[in-house]
Amino acid sequence: MAAPQRTASEEAAKAYDKLHEGVPGHLVEALKHWLLKSTGIPTWDETRKDRKGDERRARALLRDFEVKSGWRVAPDQHPVSTVEALFKEPNGNADLLLDMLDFVAHVTVDNASSLKRILDEGRSAWTVDTDAKLLVRRVPGAEVAFAAIKGTPGTAAAILQNAWTKVYGLYPDPTAAYDEAIRAVEAAFCSAVLPKKDLSTLGHVTSALKDDPSKLRHVWPASDEGGRSAAELTRSLMELLMRQQGWRHGSEGSKDPNAPKSASPEQAKAAVHLALLLISWKVSGSVIPAPKL
Repeated sequence: MAAPQRTASEEAAKAYDKLHEGVPGHLVEALKHWLLKSTGIPTWDETRKDRKGDERRARALLRDFEVKSGWRVAPDQHPVSTVEALFKEPNGNADLLLDMLDFVAHVTVDNASSLKRILDEGRSAWTVDTDAKLLVRRVPGAEVAFAAIKGTPGTAAAILQNAWTKVYGLYPDPTAAYDEAIRAVEAAFCSAVLPKKDLSTLGHVTSALKDDPSKLRHVWPASDEGGRSAAELTRSLMELLMRQQGWRHGSEGSKDPNAPKSASPEQAKAAVHLALLLISWKVSGSVIPAPKL
């Protein structure tokens, strides 16, 4: 029996449900309006008391964007014309426009959340980290888990957020993201497992758990086929995370010839998502540090 043919409306709905890269056509007007409003650029039909002064400040902002981003923005007589010209070619100017949106979201005070709403509702592949006020790539599924720990007390969530922006931002820094992922796990577990030890590292935590597995408990009671408990596997995950860090002098990874000398984007993403899992387990009470005081 032949498969039923999709109607044009079904195909359109399927395409819309995908995340859209760049600056898709259905978001051009909304993003242009947001950019003009957020930069204070006067539109053609807008009455301003000091239109020339507003345009002068807008030109200064565009020059600042050029200096900091490295993009060349062809000037027009009026700033509104400059911005409109960019949005007339959204595909060819996609990278420039995303950089400009990222820049404006970061330098303005109150508008990052409104940009996030436009991008999220428009199924963009990009969203806004409203705390860092930066564009980051959307990761469906993981975003919910990440959002669940962002408001938790302590520094682990803040450090992990920094790792997230470094791995999923417009200009990823994989090695720095990997380093931050390890720092986030250290912030979550070091003082919990080793409360009396100053300046402890993830290596100290894994060594302590190897010597005394009862320092960490997991809510899963059953073991794997090899007889390892969920708590032991948690320690193994920490150790694996640490042993890939071949570029860090004195680390366990630096002693392993198979460890990478810098993190690839894929390795950094794996590290950030593993850190998210470990920290989520601790925050939710799935993993319970049980230090000997």
